[in-house]
Amino acid sequence: MPLANNAEITRILIASGDGPESRQIADILGQQPNLRVVGIAEDGPEACRMAVELHPEVALLDENLAEIDGMSAAETIWLAAPQVATVLMSAKPNNILRQAMRAGVKEIIGKPIAPAEMLDALHAIQSLGSKRESQEFRTMLDPHSMPRVIAISGAKGGIGKSTLSTNLAVILAQKYPGETVLLDLYSQFGDIALMLNLRPKRTLLEMLPSVNDIDEELVEAHLTEHKSGLKVLVSSNIPVDLNMLNAKILRAVLSMLKRKYRFIVLDVPPILYEATTYVLTHATAVVLVVNLFDLTTLNDTRKLYQMLQEWSVPMERVHLVLNRMDRHNRFQGAEIQRAFGQRATGSIPNASGIVVSSINEGVPFVLTHPQAPISRSIQQLVEKLVNGAL
Repeated sequence: MPLANNAEITRILIASGDGPESRQIADILGQQPNLRVVGIAEDGPEACRMAVELHPEVALLDENLAEIDGMSAAETIWLAAPQVATVLMSAKPNNILRQAMRAGVKEIIGKPIAPAEMLDALHAIQSLGSKRESQEFRTMLDPHSMPRVIAISGAKGGIGKSTLSTNLAVILAQKYPGETVLLDLYSQFGDIALMLNLRPKRTLLEMLPSVNDIDEELVEAHLTEHKSGLKVLVSSNIPVDLNMLNAKILRAVLSMLKRKYRFIVLDVPPILYEATTYVLTHATAVVLVVNLFDLTTLNDTRKLYQMLQEWSVPMERVHLVLNRMDRHNRFQGAEIQRAFGQRATGSIPNASGIVVSSINEGVPFVLTHPQAPISRSIQQLVEKLVNGAL
């Protein structure tokens, strides 16, 4: 496909399992006025999904992607989004491969022609079209079966992130039984277990010694089930060094969770370090909770919003949620939306009595007060995230 000329913007998707390499490429491309990085994937399936979802003109694929390699990802993208030009990054490039990729060639055979090799190549091309009908292909690209990673964060503590994470995850668990996990990323002073009246026996960081051998069975053994059917994974039962929770362990655990669960909700602390940066840049949706009481919270939230843009997080994945709304707020919704240049996805009314009682009792208010305005507002947010905003 023809790439954009100098007067147009070419949207680029980067797919590499090497975080520093992805950032280096994004930085280089970001210096070009007619190139824009719209997303960064770290494995083959994610590259395929983002190619369909984000509509890039170019997908820059590393040859050695996890789950499915770069060449297989390029084939899937060609089937699902043929308008996307795929570029393969290889440690052993050669002139034939470069020419073949430029020409859209799917197979290369040598000369003199060997009949068996030629037939194998023809059969491979022939069978490529049938992949559209395979269950694996349909599952990978069906929006109703794709795993969704919803990171709920904000620029300050005490603005209602954990309360929103807990109640939103419980609603998802009720609507989609057996398909939701809530992950508490607070390795220091997390409150999710308290809000759900749970006493987890195992934690995420206990899997750290087995980080190179994590499988679905191990991850499942570390989940704690709430009576609503929600599965919960806390980072630690005691405060630990923030650096213990790193991108490597999160990548391994999330990869396993995405194989079984459709919704993974993460309560993300307002601290920028390796783990939180990783989650915010790889989540399917980033929910920024905005408290309307004071200027400092608004200002810090806007800074975080701008940082997400600088990190090449697609803005269509970022959702503002206005929390504790009432007529006494220092700022009103319209002012917030003008400040961010984006409409809010959700607005949650102030109901301090219900919230405090819910936390003290260890029972989410969406269970005890499902018809209260605050509960209905979160139900509406869930509908938007599931059916529209994602």
